[in-house]
Amino acid sequence: MAFHCMFLLAVFLVFPLSTIAQSYKNVSLGSTLTTSDVTKFWPSPSGDFAFGFQRIRNGSSGFLLAIWFNKLEGKTIVWSANRNNIAPEGSKVELSIDGRLVLTDPNGQEIGARDTASAGPVYGAMLDTGNFVLATSSLGILWKSFDEPTDTILPGQVLNQRSRLVSSFSSTNASSGRFEVNFNQSCIYLHAANGTLLTLISSSNETNSTSSQFYQRVNIRSFSYNELEEATNGFEEQLGTGAFSTVYKAVLNDENGKIVAVKKLHKTVTEGEQGFLAEVNSISRQRRTYIEASECTCTR
Repeated sequence: MAFHCMFLLAVFLVFPLSTIAQSYKNVSLGSTLTTSDVTKFWPSPSGDFAFGFQRIRNGSSGFLLAIWFNKLEGKTIVWSANRNNIAPEGSKVELSIDGRLVLTDPNGQEIGARDTASAGPVYGAMLDTGNFVLATSSLGILWKSFDEPTDTILPGQVLNQRSRLVSSFSSTNASSGRFEVNFNQSCIYLHAANGTLLTLISSSNETNSTSSQFYQRVNIRSFSYNELEEATNGFEEQLGTGAFSTVYKAVLNDENGKIVAVKKLHKTVTEGEQGFLAEVNSISRQRRTYIEASECTCTR
């Protein structure tokens, strides 16, 4: 199956800034938010998005200065200003009198800032697009979060050649992870932490990479059911068994006879995907070389 990446072409309608200023709830100079009350934030007019502090979900006492889907139960974060420099309890963000968006720790030390370099009065606004902007009535938008994406693209967001998307380390760790998507004049490519590069979309007419090529280039290999059947010699040597699976010895002849364990799942079809994901999650916590073979998800 070909590996497909689909990108939406965004069409922007540009309105005079005076219209923006009238339509959105502005954040005035001197406005502040603190980690002591995360129920206070700067919402978009519809309430779909919000800008403020979110507590880190891994049980630590740190906070992200973030933008999130405010109407979703999980408050899914779509942007953060300090993913690699977590704000401690007692931190504050302020739209300062000189037009800077400044994040400081409890001691007043600056953790991060967004400068506008404007002599005019600056205001902030959380837009319904998920974009937080700093602007003036005379000069227009001076800074916007859309220009500094983290790991998420929102509808209507344009990524230029200086932009990149960097995955989060995990679902509970927002710091920069192992993969990033970069852009240049001729292609869009995935860059893994081990230095591997994979072209996703090219300006040339070359055929897209297949899924197996994709997995191999990011150091993940996929196997067909027939390949696993051959490697285990027809699932001959059993190493262990459980309520929902059996583990077999396998030899990978194309990898210098490397010996691995193949776990074959015995779920019903209706439970196949859920069981498969549960087994993969279990294996990811073990220091063993496993390969999954599910009768419900593999085809002969």
